[in-house]
Amino acid sequence: MQYMLMFNDTTEEFARRNQPEYAPSYWGAWSAFIGAMRAAGVIVNGDALLGPETATTVRLRDGKRQIQDGPLADAKE
Repeated sequence: MQYMLMFNDTTEEFARRNQPEYAPSYWGAWSAFIGAMRAAGVIVNGDALLGPETATTVRLRDGKRQIQDGPLADAKE
């Protein structure tokens, strides 16, 4: 049996991982985690998704498909 793990970063966290002062600790921790999983023999693959700014939300309402650019749904306040 295989499982999929998905890790979600906030938009701010996603942006910070490429900042010079934050990137070494972020990627160091991530590499250690993945390395431990690889050493345990539990990794099959590890592909990253694109950032949230590339997302598209697809919903089905009343039998009609609604497509919206962006990761967040429109909300009425």
